[in-house]
Amino acid sequence: MIKQERYPFNELQGEILRSISRTNNPPGGRLLSASGLRGLEAQKTTAAQLLAAPNGWQYQLHPRWDHLEPLVPCPYAREHLRYALSQSLFFVDMNDRIAAVATQPHRLEDSLLEQRLNLLRSHRLFLNAAPSTYASIDDPGNRRFIICTPKKIEVRWLPEQNEIDGPFAVPSNEMPSFHDFIDQFNLSNAEFAAAMEVLRSYRDRSRRWAPPEHIVSQRHFEAYLYNVPWSEARHGLSAAIWAAFTAWSREQVTQILTFDRELGS
Repeated sequence: MIKQERYPFNELQGEILRSISRTNNPPGGRLLSASGLRGLEAQKTTAAQLLAAPNGWQYQLHPRWDHLEPLVPCPYAREHLRYALSQSLFFVDMNDRIAAVATQPHRLEDSLLEQRLNLLRSHRLFLNAAPSTYASIDDPGNRRFIICTPKKIEVRWLPEQNEIDGPFAVPSNEMPSFHDFIDQFNLSNAEFAAAMEVLRSYRDRSRRWAPPEHIVSQRHFEAYLYNVPWSEARHGLSAAIWAAFTAWSREQVTQILTFDRELGS
């Protein structure tokens, strides 16, 4: 197994998939504007570049299928390979030769997953799945992320792709809900309880101020609070609420994964 050098992940790398997820799902199901779509594509490109760098690759923004020739010499086989790849990303080495291809199958395609993975294996490709199952670049929470390489390597994942109990470890339809959190969680602290009651009232009585059902990052939470009536006194509790939600969310994800494993055994 080829080991990669250690690479210092920065703050941007730690939040990039959450940022993409948030942009992919604007409040109220609104459609993104043209500038919003361009911004989303720029975020995805940045994420691919951040993944590529520690692995010694470069992200190829405009690939061609004939670039796969070093991996799959036969033209017919390359065409056949298209069936097995979803929302593919191409990465090249420093000699501009293809080094890896990422496939991002949608969770609704899970019934075809094993068939497609076997097709990739039949071309003597090694498959490396992100530890956080649905931590894709194209659509975190809805797509898997699997890197195909001609040699067996140790992939250096983005931090969020390593979060085995993070929000993208489960599909978006099973992701812990912030609404459920404010219903189910409380502390004996009177100020904390009062702040949670305010959040419940916003959810139940105010379409304008209702919190998003899925809050994926602390920045997302802080951006929400910035736009609602939230007293200075409560701002001191914001970090405690976020910490409580993070811990509660990880517990929920662990329970879901445990249940899924037991169901599949």
